[in-house]
Amino acid sequence: MKIIDQQGKEHFTHEVEFCGTVVKCTPDSDRRKREELGQYESMQRAAEVMAGIYSARSFEKSEFQMPER
Repeated sequence: MKIIDQQGKEHFTHEVEFCGTVVKCTPDSDRRKREELGQYESMQRAAEVMAGIYSARSFEKSEFQMPER
């Protein structure tokens, strides 16, 4: 899945996680790295964004745009 982060950079990934208020991914090109996709005002908001990513994936969408804060 292609995810466009808050700064407009494209990431190709199948693994997404969040820690506190930061949403990160493991890029398909280098499974050892973690790249930041976005930072949010609360842990709850980060979890909501994660749910949006999983929902897009379950509906087989090929792209997800990270929302601003």
